[in-house]
Amino acid sequence: MRGRRAAASAIALTAVVGLVLTGCSQQSNTGGSGNTAAGFEETPDQPEVPGKPGGTFRLAITEPTAIDPYNTQESEGTLVNRALFTGLIRVKPNGDVYDGVASKWTPNQNCTQWVFDLKPDQKFSNGEALNSTSFKRGWERTAAKASASEVSYHLDEVQGYDQMQAGTANALSGVDATNPNQLKVTLSKPDCEFELRTYHPALSPVPSTAGAADNKTYNDLPIGNGPFKMDGPWQHDRGIRLVRNDTYTAGTKANLDAVEITIVPSGEGGGVTAEYNGFQNGQFDWARMPTPS
Repeated sequence: MRGRRAAASAIALTAVVGLVLTGCSQQSNTGGSGNTAAGFEETPDQPEVPGKPGGTFRLAITEPTAIDPYNTQESEGTLVNRALFTGLIRVKPNGDVYDGVASKWTPNQNCTQWVFDLKPDQKFSNGEALNSTSFKRGWERTAAKASASEVSYHLDEVQGYDQMQAGTANALSGVDATNPNQLKVTLSKPDCEFELRTYHPALSPVPSTAGAADNKTYNDLPIGNGPFKMDGPWQHDRGIRLVRNDTYTAGTKANLDAVEITIVPSGEGGGVTAEYNGFQNGQFDWARMPTPS
């Protein structure tokens, strides 16, 4: 039950924070106000004006726990992760599920086995081919006992998870990546909504260069398959810069050239106040609004 609630919460959360990056990155080149460009609904009385591809989008967040999939958890880290990685499925703000790397997902009759058919010719931003092994690698990296992931429980229904957490296995027995174009998953109990769990960043694919979870280089400079890629390593407590991934094929390529993320201190009043002040003075293009405002 805990995992089911967590999966639902993850979808609700990431569908919202993802608007800032993936929403504006996958809009067509026409639209209405600046709010539309940031992924918000356009109000009916606003005239449509031509959008412009390119440009840099500026926003602020507080320091994330992680942007590496194995331990991505709160909204700040998830926002960055959504720009860098695309999982098996994607979720629209209204909750509708649609294709990510997977073109189709099919459970057996009692929902204990799932087959995910992958889109052909998928790649990571470094050019490495993305296939079913990429997902198996990422899931096992998250589930490994040594990783000490705080979000690995999103995999707790997959056969072999308990053994990996106990340190008696180094692979998920329920994940079959024999066919590079198909990921087969066997669960320890029925779950007819398992596809929703795969939306969590912890179930992202990773390239062979990711290494173990303690790979500091990858922790700060993750290579993904999303609409953006890192433009240099994460500057802790300072900022993260993303640039468009021109090899992105899981969906529509981003319009933005870059996203500049300033990391603000949580401090008194929280980072939201710093975000909003930065928006008010023109430093940022988008910000959350503090509750008192």
